[in-house]
Amino acid sequence: MTVLPDERILAITETYKNPDGSLKGWLIEKDQFISLSYLPFEEFRPTDLAALSNGDVLLLESRFGLLSGWAARIVRIPRESLLPGARLIGEEIARIEPPLVVDNFEGMAVREDPQAGTLIYLVSDDNYSPFQRTLLLQFRLGTTRGN
Repeated sequence: MTVLPDERILAITETYKNPDGSLKGWLIEKDQFISLSYLPFEEFRPTDLAALSNGDVLLLESRFGLLSGWAARIVRIPRESLLPGARLIGEEIARIEPPLVVDNFEGMAVREDPQAGTLIYLVSDDNYSPFQRTLLLQFRLGTTRGN
């Protein structure tokens, strides 16, 4: 879930599905819960959201496969699509998978800085497992959409 610049809250579930296979989501405004849905990519599942100052939203998705291991993607959801009843589909802006450093990424934060640009932070959770790591990665968002 994330707070949008207009003070609405966007929430998307990790596993709670609609009959069409999309994931349930809501725009929360004051005391109103307005339904919408999100269509994840293949076997990826949402793990976190972060709003940009221009109203777009970044969504972190992760996936685990016994043979492929961990993978993550960051997708951008345009502010124009955040409407009641919308079926959200994000545009992939980054994919993190081997041979890149990857683990169980579950958290994301965004910091917008006039000099450095938009910085994205990802954090993984080791789940107290010797086979996983806690990582903190930082990326700089490109400016292809003029954010």
